Amino acid sequence: MSSIREMVYSYVKKVVSNSVSKVVVVSCDDVVTELGIAPSTCYAYLRVVCRDIGGEYIRGKCTVVKG
Repeated sequence: MSSIREMVYSYVKKVVSNSVSKVVVVSCDDVVTELGIAPSTCYAYLRVVCRDIGGEYIRGKCTVVKG
């Protein structure tokens, strides 16, 4: 597993777990700002990570419904 992928995965999981909302949206803008990675890198990894955690990825945003 890539270290960048692991960073994105842990960031998304942290945001989802800390959120009080039932529907959580994580955008690539948030990930780029927080982790300091390139936007193109974010788009590639956020899509994979979003699918791994059971979310839906559309146009740079990962939407997760907490169960």
